[in-house]
Amino acid sequence: MSTANSSIKPVLPPGTIIDGSIVTSLFSPVTFPNARSKKPFAPVVQAYYDSGKKNLQVSAVIFIDAAAVIPTPLSNNIKVYYDNSQLLPTFNISYNNLEKEAKTFSVYQVNFNLSLENKPASIITFVWDEDPVTSRGTETTVQP
Repeated sequence: MSTANSSIKPVLPPGTIIDGSIVTSLFSPVTFPNARSKKPFAPVVQAYYDSGKKNLQVSAVIFIDAAAVIPTPLSNNIKVYYDNSQLLPTFNISYNNLEKEAKTFSVYQVNFNLSLENKPASIITFVWDEDPVTSRGTETTVQP
């Protein structure tokens, strides 16, 4: 559901869009016994640095309210922003939906790569809803 017809103005996350991210729907639905608040769940993230290619590979699993309509292609509607103004590389996985309490979620996997000269010890990843509501960040250790 787009926030275009609501009184909430979408807010884009800081940073630049990482082109070429791959978003897939894993399985649905996942139902928890109790509803979570309007705040998105934090992502589950794996990060790997290929020193030969100087490439950071990130894979994140995110949960979005199953009632949300995320149009296809998914990679046009779930985007990754890289904010290099922070001490640690920071990524915001962004989508646009009016957040509400929910207990049933669709699960998506978001994979992306970023060329980095040096391997970071860790990265921080957020799920960012443009309505604007943001999850808490997840700090992930970068594997060799």
